[in-house]
Amino acid sequence: MSTDLYDRIQAIQGELANGALSPDLARESLVKLTALLGNVTDEQRAADHEYKLVLLGCLQSDEAANRARIRAEVTPQYQRARKAGDLAKLVIENIRSLKQYMRSLDEEARLAR
Repeated sequence: MSTDLYDRIQAIQGELANGALSPDLARESLVKLTALLGNVTDEQRAADHEYKLVLLGCLQSDEAANRARIRAEVTPQYQRARKAGDLAKLVIENIRSLKQYMRSLDEEARLAR
């Protein structure tokens, strides 16, 4: 996985976890995360493909399928695929949270009028 991509998302998450979330920071973070989501899904797709190639190689051996799967799951390709999948879930959940936060800000502004 691209360390730069992971670091950028971790930095945004760190800002969000600080607790002092201003509307401007929320908007900016939402835009950044939405833009990075495409990169994350590209990484996820590439990592999954590499893992599937390793899994296929393990399954083509003469051992049982469950043992071949376990052998494939201890490879760096599997770890990369898991990390990419977890990162995609994290980005999606952060996007959802930010959208909900923005909706609540809009509702508060509407009620204050």
